[in-house]
Amino acid sequence: MDKVSIIVPVFNVEKYIDRCINSILSQSYSNFELILINDGSEDKSYDVCKALCSKDRRIVLINQINQGASSARNKGLSIASGDYLMFVDSDDFLPRDAILNLVDTIKSKSADIVIASYSEIYSDDEKIIRIKSEEQIESKNIFSYIFRHYNEGIASSLWAKIYKRTVISKLFCESLIMGEDLLFNLECFSKANKIVCIDKIVYCYNQQNVNSLIRNYKLLYFDQVYCVCCHGLKMAKNLSINDREILHSIYSKLVNSYFNLLLEVSDSRINDKIEYLKSKTNKVVRYSIKNTLDDYNFFQGLILNSALKRHYYFLIIESKVYSKIKYTKRRLIVK
Repeated sequence: MDKVSIIVPVFNVEKYIDRCINSILSQSYSNFELILINDGSEDKSYDVCKALCSKDRRIVLINQINQGASSARNKGLSIASGDYLMFVDSDDFLPRDAILNLVDTIKSKSADIVIASYSEIYSDDEKIIRIKSEEQIESKNIFSYIFRHYNEGIASSLWAKIYKRTVISKLFCESLIMGEDLLFNLECFSKANKIVCIDKIVYCYNQQNVNSLIRNYKLLYFDQVYCVCCHGLKMAKNLSINDREILHSIYSKLVNSYFNLLLEVSDSRINDKIEYLKSKTNKVVRYSIKNTLDDYNFFQGLILNSALKRHYYFLIIESKVYSKIKYTKRRLIVK
């Protein structure tokens, strides 16, 4: 029976960590190691992990000062000894046959990665996100498949997947706050010769945790989105991908983030704003705007045209007016 390493970063999840760990320990597939990395939790998360660790030899518990989820996952990767790897977030949990279904598929189909369906758990509801079953996705079609199904979380999430150890050659980028999972997946997918998708629910994604990092993002991290999109464009070039739909998807993600950045620029001095926007409105951004300009309405197009022409003073004024119009419309709707 092949061994699976399951890596779980833990940070301030005392309310959920017991359920997460027990859902893994009670799996029908038993040959695994559960690597828990307590990333400087300030609540009782570590105590819960320690108590459960003493009861099951399959648990490996690491304690470190807070360095972020990417650092914790990298620590887990450095000590993992399994033939296959899985990632689980500490406020989520697994159905009983999750590992069995993933291992059976990756072995029977001789795949490098398996992607499966998952369930989103709300306080009073459950939403199932189904992944269309594919016999296989060959290496030449992987990149195309990823971006066509981006919104299903295929590329941007680590969970509901199993990875053959040989496709993991790079660690998580610890300098990113957002998009590090996507970059990791793009690297793994590019190394895979065969990816298989199955319509079996193998993961329960908790949407009840209001303290979740994802929900606490109040600002748009344009630099991270820019990094991810540039990486995607570089991979498309290296793989000789000229699919207009895929490239358009990447350009759109970058321009949408740039546009939101314009609306989020703080009320600093006008000269500071101009210098800041000059540093962000580079060739890649302008090229992306050119390729997506027809997707936007008249006022949005006016703003983006100012960016293309590098008329930064007008860009700031137009963005401020647009932001006020949006705010006014929102208030009228509420009333």
